[in-house]
Amino acid sequence: MAKDNRITALYERLSRDDEMQGESNSITNQKKYLEDYAVQHGFGNIQHFSDDGYSGTNFNRPAFNSLLTEIEAGRVGTVIVKDMSRFGRNYLQVGFYTEMMFPKKNVRFIAVNNGVDSANPADNDFTPFLNIMNEWYAKDTSKKIKAVFKAKMRDGKRVSGAVPYGYYRKPEDKQTLYVDEASASVVRRIFQLACDGMGATAIADTLSEDKILIPSAYARQNHPEDCQCTNYHDPYTWNATTVGYILNRREYLGHTVLGKTTRDNFKTKRKRIANEDELLVFYNTHEAMAEYKAILEKGRQNNRKRSEKMRELRMSDPEYRAKMEEKERLALEREKKRQERATKKKKIALAELKEQAEKGNQEAVRKIEERRAIARERSRKSAEKRKQRAENDPEYAKYLEERNAEYNRRHTARRKEQMEALRARAEAGDQEAQSQLAERKQYQVRATVKSYRKMRDDALSGDPIAKVRYEKTLAMRREAYHAKKSEQTA
Repeated sequence: MAKDNRITALYERLSRDDEMQGESNSITNQKKYLEDYAVQHGFGNIQHFSDDGYSGTNFNRPAFNSLLTEIEAGRVGTVIVKDMSRFGRNYLQVGFYTEMMFPKKNVRFIAVNNGVDSANPADNDFTPFLNIMNEWYAKDTSKKIKAVFKAKMRDGKRVSGAVPYGYYRKPEDKQTLYVDEASASVVRRIFQLACDGMGATAIADTLSEDKILIPSAYARQNHPEDCQCTNYHDPYTWNATTVGYILNRREYLGHTVLGKTTRDNFKTKRKRIANEDELLVFYNTHEAMAEYKAILEKGRQNNRKRSEKMRELRMSDPEYRAKMEEKERLALEREKKRQERATKKKKIALAELKEQAEKGNQEAVRKIEERRAIARERSRKSAEKRKQRAENDPEYAKYLEERNAEYNRRHTARRKEQMEALRARAEAGDQEAQSQLAERKQYQVRATVKSYRKMRDDALSGDPIAKVRYEKTLAMRREAYHAKKSEQTA
């Protein structure tokens, strides 16, 4: 294949943390930015490779893997990114690709904002330091987040949403566990059967025969706000692992155990079970099932010895470690693809509904309204949760205030910039821009009228804050009216 016909690959990446930095780093803006650069500098045969929601420390990304496949096949001539951090935040791997693989495959690499261009090697001496700083940023962010969670756990605060089977949490008190009698009776029965000498498998078979809901199915039905697992084949099929897990939990002694899993390396998503000396245990924090203390302690000690021995034997085998890492990678990839398919399916279904609604289909209009109502309710509940948490956690309240202020600042600046650009296009004779500008003005008028009417109604209903605002608004309107009248008279 001729070199002139090779692909100019424009690579875009956005992680969840990058979304907090505003619209400038969005995939859409990166695409436009890179495409404008490529066109201005005469690059042809442009093709986009976009990874949305992937960390820069992890190079197992779908679009990035597709890009590598194209490079290996010799079909890519140039790779362009907005800056080095968009390519990745692992300086060793970034260096491997940009300094070894790309030159070997005769691929030109450009990072626009950093002034990096492999065609001018003399100007790229600072690039390794950029990569180190990009990785340091990811490491520092990870360290700060981990420190916040550790500080909360040292104070005995729960930082996960998992609630042991047999307990529940009240909306106004997320830190205390309360006994859920319906499921607690099942827990007591499990311990009683274990005391009678029955094994975990036999107990699981007994519960399955009696058609008792498994913990995840019970949580989904009775405590959906605390349910984290909804993926199960049969809601009545118990297994020995679940039973053994219940028999081994110290929460049933009335203790809180925090920090059960940990992640040693911020570059990987792999977690490990924490050692005994790494656990944070707080005693007598909630109501216990004390009558089963002896068997619980015995089972916990036996299980710990057996599991620690098995873990040491397994992790000493390099082949086993490599196999488990590959298994985890494939599982993460499958889950990501499943989420992408589900998101795509939802978008297609919504687009079809909107199309039918535009044609006058009342059923489609009704379904769209239902979806919007559900979204509004979900947003309202989320806002209530944030408000309740902020009332009980001053640190979180301060974080919310700073985040909202920063978002408002960026959002206002972005909207102002967009409006100025739209006005400039409209003044230049762009009909589409003129139409959009007219629609925005109409929307602002409707929004102002709606806001004024709501303020007036609230004031008439006796709301003191609304009453003060309403009186100020009336005074301003009277003042503006008299000023305008004076100008006309003059």
